[in-house]
Amino acid sequence: MLHAMRRDPLFVALFVVASLATAIPLWVGRYVPLMDYPNHLSMVFVWFHLHEPGWGFQSFYSLNPIPMPYWAHYLSVYLLSFLFRPELAHKIFLTLALVALPPSLALYARRMGRDPRLAVLAFPLVWNPNLMHGFIAYVAALPVLLLALIAFDRHAEAPSWRRGAGVVALGVLLYAFHLLTWFAFLMIAGACALAVPRARRRTIPLALAPLVPSGLVAIACYWLAARMTNAGVQRPPTTLGGLEAVFDKPLEVITNLPTWLIDVHSGNASTIALVALALVWLFLLVSHRKSSAAPDERRPSIQPEVAAAVVLLLVFVLPRSLTKPFYWYAINRRLIVLFALFLIVLVRGRVTGAQRIALALSCLITIGFGADVALHFHRFNVHARDYDDVIAVVPLGKRVLPLLFDDKDPEVNVRAYAQWGTWVQLRQGGYVPWALDNRVPLRPRRDRAAPQWDQPNDFDYRAFGWDWDYILVRGSHEIDFAQNSLGHLRQVKVQGEWELWMRDDDGAVD
Repeated sequence: MLHAMRRDPLFVALFVVASLATAIPLWVGRYVPLMDYPNHLSMVFVWFHLHEPGWGFQSFYSLNPIPMPYWAHYLSVYLLSFLFRPELAHKIFLTLALVALPPSLALYARRMGRDPRLAVLAFPLVWNPNLMHGFIAYVAALPVLLLALIAFDRHAEAPSWRRGAGVVALGVLLYAFHLLTWFAFLMIAGACALAVPRARRRTIPLALAPLVPSGLVAIACYWLAARMTNAGVQRPPTTLGGLEAVFDKPLEVITNLPTWLIDVHSGNASTIALVALALVWLFLLVSHRKSSAAPDERRPSIQPEVAAAVVLLLVFVLPRSLTKPFYWYAINRRLIVLFALFLIVLVRGRVTGAQRIALALSCLITIGFGADVALHFHRFNVHARDYDDVIAVVPLGKRVLPLLFDDKDPEVNVRAYAQWGTWVQLRQGGYVPWALDNRVPLRPRRDRAAPQWDQPNDFDYRAFGWDWDYILVRGSHEIDFAQNSLGHLRQVKVQGEWELWMRDDDGAVD
């Protein structure tokens, strides 16, 4: 990438500034308002402090080393935690994952004979709904997927054991990040291998060879994980008959294409950024010069077109969500941003003249968009200060049941407080339900009685309250906790939208 951009120092500078603008929102405050972010952070935090008695984790959790996806995410943060505390290590990991996406797309574009500067259009796409929902492992796997496709193309062009081993390693790494990116890699690479020029068709079997062990290792790990999973824990499906899913209609898929590209807050910035990027891309697509040489002298490959077609097909074919044997939200919609990345590099030829100016303007849009996201994240952290004061009352090692009656914040479009109770573990230790639903890398020693995380109105002290020391409440509700608990609960702190109730058996009425 640097070789191709060395002749254009302005773009090098804009690329660096755009990277900083993309990362800054993660660092404007302690809390990152991504829906599942606290859950992922708490998993590593509990793992890292599992055997420290002051936190009280060991009595609630045990290590669960089953070979399921997410290990690449959690193990990376766990190792970083030896240099930084887990909370900082997780932010560093996420920062690297976000800023790595445009450079990896630039490398892919260069390999495919396209101008690597096109990758600046990917910066705003970093803030896609996958990230906002907190799908950290999936987001981190996207740069790895692009690098795996580069490695696969190099092997397909000149097959060798060394290059094939590299493809296998990256394929297994993709499984260790996320099942969906691993599956997408196999589909894209397989289709690209079959779409090679006629002169290279005799090498197709050698080109496809690394995909076989990449698939078999992942399938073996998944099968082993199903056998290792203990009773009471959702098992991965071992047959297609054990799957039940919900599918979108074709019109619903088309409608959701733009909504799963950029969506941070309710303001107009996301829409403006998306429309501006689309206009720049269309301008580049229709104004490219067929006679202009590729930036690195490579002949343009048809693989980006093939990859875009494969991903679009998967978006239409795969289900919206899985319902059995476990709930897996937004399967096909997660691929929409990957489809957009391949669309970016469909532009052929060298970027020159007015095209270069258009790309520079897109960098300025990225910088402004990053500043806008940072402002909203800062405001979110200001709103969260009441939580800091309330949770400070809870002693170390206590069992806290969070009931989030209002899990939204006006600064972001996702339910940023939905999994907020897991922040308790980073402050006071102890146990929180729902924090480890993936059961990797830890599992609870026993499940404690609690309503579903999104059904706080189901709380009844007789069914749930006896297993907890504190009840943490956010938002307005109609439950009278004192009456509901027959005097077993008393309110100890109220601030802003937060309430804290403590079990007080001495004053209870039987």
